[in-house]
Amino acid sequence: LPSMSHPQGRVRVIGQPLLRALLLILPSSWGLDNGLGLTPPLTYSVWNFFSIGANETHVLETASALESTGLKALGYDTIALDAGSIAFRDPVTDRLVASKHRFPSGLRALSDELHRRGFKFGGYTDL
Repeated sequence: LPSMSHPQGRVRVIGQPLLRALLLILPSSWGLDNGLGLTPPLTYSVWNFFSIGANETHVLETASALESTGLKALGYDTIALDAGSIAFRDPVTDRLVASKHRFPSGLRALSDELHRRGFKFGGYTDL
């Protein structure tokens, strides 16, 4: 905005009232009004509470807690499992292998149950 020297030595910005009015009537952001992206993706990592000691029961109890507290309805619809909980890598295939002791039903069955309840299921690894 152009400015001019005020007779008393102060700087006066011409158009400042117009700028203020425009800022009040313009929306703060432009985007589609389709409900997408209203919140960031919200994920609960079981590592936050169980570290690498998580098991099948812990994951299912976490899902139940997210449902019963209303957090799932607020957007916490993804549960992430840390690879440290899974156990080890197969020495031949180098694939992560779930512990039969910690996940007796297997990760596929756990994933199927979480999906049935409306959750997404993922994992994190740096192994």
